[in-house]
Amino acid sequence: MQRPTDRQGGQADPQRRPTPKVGYLEKRCPQLKKRDHGSWYYSIEIPAGPGGKRRHPKKGGFKTQQQAAAAAAKVYRDAQAGVDVLSDETTGEYLRRWLDGQHDLKATTKKSYDDYLRLYFTPYLGHVKLRELRPRHLDEMFVAIQADNAVRQKNQEDAQLAREAEQKTHAAWRDAATPRDPQLRQTWDKAKSDLKAALARPRRQTGPATQHRIKMALSSALEDARKRRMITDNWAALVQTPRVRKAKALEWTASRVEAWRKTGKKPSPVMVWTPEQTGTFLDSVVYDRLYPLWVIIAFLGLRRGEACALPWSEVDLDASVIHITEEIVTVAYEPHEDTPKSDNIRDIALDQDTTDLLRWWRDCQQAERQEWLDTTGEWTDSGRVFTLEDGTEYHPQ
Repeated sequence: MQRPTDRQGGQADPQRRPTPKVGYLEKRCPQLKKRDHGSWYYSIEIPAGPGGKRRHPKKGGFKTQQQAAAAAAKVYRDAQAGVDVLSDETTGEYLRRWLDGQHDLKATTKKSYDDYLRLYFTPYLGHVKLRELRPRHLDEMFVAIQADNAVRQKNQEDAQLAREAEQKTHAAWRDAATPRDPQLRQTWDKAKSDLKAALARPRRQTGPATQHRIKMALSSALEDARKRRMITDNWAALVQTPRVRKAKALEWTASRVEAWRKTGKKPSPVMVWTPEQTGTFLDSVVYDRLYPLWVIIAFLGLRRGEACALPWSEVDLDASVIHITEEIVTVAYEPHEDTPKSDNIRDIALDQDTTDLLRWWRDCQQAERQEWLDTTGEWTDSGRVFTLEDGTEYHPQ
């Protein structure tokens, strides 16, 4: 095999690391006479590939020699660091391959990542070669998300105006003396059509919390690529997203309830019942079949998915304790059994009243089981504490 040579044509020292060199075709260039021809190109040799195959990255279109030399040096450094500078895999192809290989993700997390890939990564980053990905590409994606949010905010405002117009024209038609003027009905029909069109436009925005999760998902994928030396840096770490402001929970005080009834606007996205309001609710459902479910959710803080998944095998009525070890999550409305996050696996002590209530409910469920068997001959033994009358588990939503 021919040894590498230096610029003067002599044999190079085998102990010396090669360095990128910029060559000059100048008058020997066969395309020199073409119009607009004459930009700067580089062609360098990098460490051999599998089987000792020589590799020569090359690229042109640079306006100056300095730009070509700087680009050649950057490619050379990346190659020395182990990056495959000749790879043509796009960011979209890599992210799809990366996500398909994540076998330990929870179903809900994988569904979210798949949505990010479909809605954001593929449209904005998918065409960019992974090795050429830079922070500016990520910045452009988030700028586009903000621009789309502005459009959706306008759609939301238009929908609200259309809803108010529909309500106003409906009231005018409803309250008119008979026989009603046909024009009133035509105006109302037009308002209904406008409202339907306004509601069909996308209105849900990609908020700061979602943008942060998008960035974290991308950062996780790019960090794996960096560790595998497919890229030199995790560019997502350099990208800024809007600050996430956690909504402050507020109590439904009497004055806030009155203001909400007048304006229809909640004081905070997260509103909490007072103890009196909780008691009023429980009093109103005391004869509801699922009264025990409402009690343990209200007093023990179970999530919907945890309450639906709670099995009798994790309820110890003798020790007055329940163990939260399962939950039912939904992916595109399809229910899936899952385990809670590690900090949500817990034991909850029961007071005597709640223990007695669950004993009573267990007897009710057994009576329902016998009645269902006598009537239909079938009953589903799901093992859940709270089920439909035929024993099947509830959907969390």
